[in-house]
Amino acid sequence: MKGPATRPTAVLAVLLLASWPAARAAAEVEVSGLGRDVEPLATTDLVRHFRFEEGVEVEQLELGQGLAVGDLLTSLDDDLFLELACADGSLLRFTERFLVQINPVAEGVDCAVDFLDGKVDVLTDGETEVCSAGVCLGTGGTRFAVRLDRGSDRADRRVLVFEGGVTATEPGSQPAEVAAGQELIIRRRQAAAPEFERRRIDEEQIERWAGLYARFDVIKARAAGVELPPERLAAAREQFKTLHAAVLRQPDAAEARTRLAEVQLAYRVDREALYNVKRSGVASSETLRQIEVDEDRARRGDGADREKLLQLIRDSRLSPATGGESGLTAFDARRFTAQLQSALAVNPPDGISRREAASFWGDRIVALKEARERGEITARGYLVMARGYDALGDADSSRSMARRALAMAADGGGLSDDELAAARRLASGGY
Repeated sequence: MKGPATRPTAVLAVLLLASWPAARAAAEVEVSGLGRDVEPLATTDLVRHFRFEEGVEVEQLELGQGLAVGDLLTSLDDDLFLELACADGSLLRFTERFLVQINPVAEGVDCAVDFLDGKVDVLTDGETEVCSAGVCLGTGGTRFAVRLDRGSDRADRRVLVFEGGVTATEPGSQPAEVAAGQELIIRRRQAAAPEFERRRIDEEQIERWAGLYARFDVIKARAAGVELPPERLAAAREQFKTLHAAVLRQPDAAEARTRLAEVQLAYRVDREALYNVKRSGVASSETLRQIEVDEDRARRGDGADREKLLQLIRDSRLSPATGGESGLTAFDARRFTAQLQSALAVNPPDGISRREAASFWGDRIVALKEARERGEITARGYLVMARGYDALGDADSSRSMARRALAMAADGGGLSDDELAAARRLASGGY
């Protein structure tokens, strides 16, 4: 190890940290991905890690390693991939010859970094802050990329926002809002104020970034133990690229996003899959709690949680929210009841009309009646029927189905504590 005086990066870290407010909390950041080209790495000596608190530089970086405020990472190779995971699940991915420092975070912010060189891609459902040369990019749930282009007398930053929105701010200047589908070019010449130029993201950029995200997924899949010999590797990479491009073109299209999440789960790319499952509208944090999926555990690759997420995606195809048929009658009702994991996770999509919601519940009641006639209905199936009748305003049928759910559960179980509580409320005439 070498002392801080032997590297100019150490001096830079000291100067930056000197101006940070002491009261701000330290960010919890972990190295969650490492790779070179498409090869996963457990450790590398091609990233220098300056540890601010100790004042030393370590010539080795390891997967799973924690980073503290002030730590500085310097890439020595153009083909490296580094992923940092923040405490609440935000992902920051760095490529090219990156130089990045971990910043302290403000209240409510998941992650904050000072991005000094290279390319960074951000995937987050929370608030993050990426600063570069005095301009900070804040967001509350998005996918965006930043690339730093250096010229002889300037440093241009290109911010591509693929979904959500980003706010670019600099002390003394008006904030610049960047909407989904836009590229913001920030030009700054020496000490002059930055100049902002907006453009639409074009097809070439979509293809380029889809290829980059496919590379990320392949590295993560191989790191998780998925065997990908050369012929399968090429096919997987192409499949991921096609799926990512579809999402980047239409970030609000639930069907494209759930298909991407399904393939990511199959390849054990769990952190990104969980983001896409939630972003698609298939599941909220509350839904995940109801089916006993722990988000932090799921991000780290729990097999049982992975199966539950896959099941949510499959069941969601029975809903108009993901571009499927409007009801269950076009599907096999037997498959629906067999796959049902939680009666409380069956919900109409957000934002649909009352008529569409009535159709949603009506179709499920029809399918479950068919299952009952075959003798295949479960306690959960009766509870779904009770919820459906309640939503349709048929209180008597709702009470009857809820009581059957409770009776069946008393004989053979099959309902969670939350489901039992819901069934009791409906059986007594309220929900």
